Amino acid sequence: MLSWYQEGVVTHAAVNACLAPLCSVDGMAVTTVEGIGSSRDLLHPVQERIARAHGSQCGFCTPGFVMSMYTLLRNSHAPSEKQIEGAFEGNLCRCTGYRPILEGFKTFSQTGCCGGATKCCMDVKSSDGIKTIKGPSVLFDASKFRPLDPTQEPTFPPALRTEPLISLAIKGPRVSWYRPLTLDQLLVLFRLYYTENKTRTFSALLEMLRWFAGQQIRNVSGIGGNICNASPISDLNPTLLAAGVKLTIATKDSNRGDSDGPQLLHWLQEDIH
Repeated sequence: MLSWYQEGVVTHAAVNACLAPLCSVDGMAVTTVEGIGSSRDLLHPVQERIARAHGSQCGFCTPGFVMSMYTLLRNSHAPSEKQIEGAFEGNLCRCTGYRPILEGFKTFSQTGCCGGATKCCMDVKSSDGIKTIKGPSVLFDASKFRPLDPTQEPTFPPALRTEPLISLAIKGPRVSWYRPLTLDQLLVLFRLYYTENKTRTFSALLEMLRWFAGQQIRNVSGIGGNICNASPISDLNPTLLAAGVKLTIATKDSNRGDSDGPQLLHWLQEDIH
């Protein structure tokens, strides 16, 4: 979980650690699964619920699920079931089938499943109004879970409040990395790759973006990487092709080579494979 202070507000975001360059967390607080609790000291309620709800088997995916849920709770103490499901768009598990993970975490929601400690919320009546069809067996007793106390969470480091995020430009021999913080700074960078597009093109791109990967990946990804990845599952490429987008590649010496989208994308894919 990355946390930063900007304009009087602390923002928390779950990210994939393997995709976040060290430079990108400058001025931010970094919280890992080891930092929220442990079996040696005291499990955090998020850790306790995934364990007691039988949501952890091989354990490979568990830290990711825990930190996605933890980040959501830091942003919203009583999330809806829809918010909980959305928070796990980028978390994958091959062992549990997701049911115990989701049911355990949905106990943090005011409308979530009780776990069936008293009356299973999955009990429904058949069409004749007489026969009762019971849902799956009870996984846990939610009444035994330790309650979440937001006041006991670690506070945002005071030192980072006095030094808000700054824009960054880190230049290396092979690649440069920028972190603009204002629209003006972004437009200066955008000028290097400016292409005239109609509003409907941007609307289509925004609609498509929410279907790619998960929140954790989208928080540290970029359009350039999505294109150069030349993924066989397409991602943004079909939308860009349909919009007639033209890509411009610039060198350090300002020599520019323009190419039609289909030709360049074909070249990228052939080169990578």
